[in-house]
Amino acid sequence: MTALIGRYRRELAPIWAALVVYSLAALFHGAAPQFWPFALPVGAAATAVAARQASRRRERVYALAVGAFATVWSVLAWWAGPDHGPLVLALVVGGIAAELPWAWHHLHPGRDGEPWWHAYRPSRRRQERALRRLVAGWPALAAEAGLEGVQVQSAELADHGWSFHLRVPPRLTLADLNKHVPRLEAALDVASGHHVRPGAVKIDPDQRRASRCHLRVLLTEPVVELSPESPAAAEPTVEPAAEPAGKPAAEQAGDAEPPAATERSG
Repeated sequence: MTALIGRYRRELAPIWAALVVYSLAALFHGAAPQFWPFALPVGAAATAVAARQASRRRERVYALAVGAFATVWSVLAWWAGPDHGPLVLALVVGGIAAELPWAWHHLHPGRDGEPWWHAYRPSRRRQERALRRLVAGWPALAAEAGLEGVQVQSAELADHGWSFHLRVPPRLTLADLNKHVPRLEAALDVASGHHVRPGAVKIDPDQRRASRCHLRVLLTEPVVELSPESPAAAEPTVEPAAEPAGKPAAEQAGDAEPPAATERSG
């Protein structure tokens, strides 16, 4: 059960948020119930920030609805106490109502990518811990992916994920490694605790040694920006239209300027 909750901890974010709101309301009600009006500006500010980060209308509606409900509930719970039956029931119903669209869009992203509230940006410290776990458990992970004998020579954090320098046994080639990439992606997704998307693993040959290769795991998509000097950003050049082929000779002769007349000297 603990492993299942840890695996889907991001999909269950509204549930965790509801528990945090309940805990804070209980803490503040017990410590300073007379300061309940402060929950209004704090909740309004948090809702405004969340709505401002949204780029689409349905995302703004979601942020405003969840933020307004959390603010109103926090005010009442801070003032009266979160243990009242109607407040507990409202928090359970509201948490489930917020969880359903969150989980649905997280597990079934649309064509234009995941919504902003599911943007996954793992911290560098969490990436380092996951990288150490992967290196320590690499033999079992490689065996699960069908890459027995492949050894990790070195591993480090990259700009958008992890970078591994691997030693490949003679019985395997780069083509063999690429055949096992889908299984390797699934094994990394389970073992690392991070979201490893399909197509995130890239394997490149080592130009200095045939028994080595470089493996890159992209946790976030790199953003490619065009500089003014890049060919793709240059202004398109318009070439003059060519004369149509097969033009009659009479028209070509008519287009030509007549020769200048010369006077005969008498």
